[in-house]
Amino acid sequence: MRLPPPLKWNQATDDLDYATYYQWLRDCEASLLPAGTIFPSPGQVWEAVRDCLVSVRIFRDLDPPTGAAMSELKIGPFWSAREPVPMCFQPGRLPKGERVRVIARGDFSECQGPKPLCACLRPLRYEAVEELVVPHDFRDASYRGYSLHVRTARPAWSTHREIASLNHDFTLVGDVA
Repeated sequence: MRLPPPLKWNQATDDLDYATYYQWLRDCEASLLPAGTIFPSPGQVWEAVRDCLVSVRIFRDLDPPTGAAMSELKIGPFWSAREPVPMCFQPGRLPKGERVRVIARGDFSECQGPKPLCACLRPLRYEAVEELVVPHDFRDASYRGYSLHVRTARPAWSTHREIASLNHDFTLVGDVA
């Protein structure tokens, strides 16, 4: 089988080299974005120009396994960090005029690099927006916060026009120096 030039075969796993595959997919998506797309950078402040549907990522603490369950998993020190774990994505409605700051997220490769395809956002009015986008039944003792996520821009052929994108549903109001 012949692969397109940027894709490589991993002889060790007898499978695609997924690092080059995912980079190829990101490059393909970036090439379809409209001309003049502004790519987000951590620290920028954007304002919603209309009510829009965003993806809400909810973080929780996981209860560590104990006793026999811990020895069966053989994961040991992972649980000692007690870092919040992203548990779910769900839609949330962000009202027109709400301001958000782009934050750095090392766990999303699509949100990194000079031309990120998505942005992780933190509302400037964090607690007020939390009331709007995080259901009360999620806010128990293990709840550790949330972040918002949007695509950088929407390709012209996109069928998901109701889902927000940074360049279409927000305006840049404060750039980082």
